[in-house]
Amino acid sequence: MRRLALTGMALFTATMVLGMELGCRPKSPPSNGSLSSSGDAELVQQLRQSYQRIHPGTRVGLVTAVAEDVSLAAVGDIDLKSFSNGDILTFIDPNEKPVANGTVVNITPDALHVKYAPLPDGRIPRQGDLAVSLRNP
Repeated sequence: MRRLALTGMALFTATMVLGMELGCRPKSPPSNGSLSSSGDAELVQQLRQSYQRIHPGTRVGLVTAVAEDVSLAAVGDIDLKSFSNGDILTFIDPNEKPVANGTVVNITPDALHVKYAPLPDGRIPRQGDLAVSLRNP
């Protein structure tokens, strides 16, 4: 029971910190909702560097696949060795709006598998969204 309370508090804190970070930054130009071109890869790298400059432990990955029927998203292009089952991530759209939170349930050689739950005003993650984990450096 104590673990659930701590996990809930960590999720709340991560969402609040991410929300404050996103609310205080200039917005990038609107996107069509998919990050797949080389220009989008540069945007991912820019966002990764920006988040890490503000909070050095931040990890940013790319949603590579979604299985809606089981509420799972695969997250790649991220340092897999820095994650364990139970770690929490927040999914953001290409405009940096938080859309869902999730918990790592499996780690494969090339992706995290994250069980997600959409935020009240969010949606399910999509391929091309970003997954952000605020971690201690």
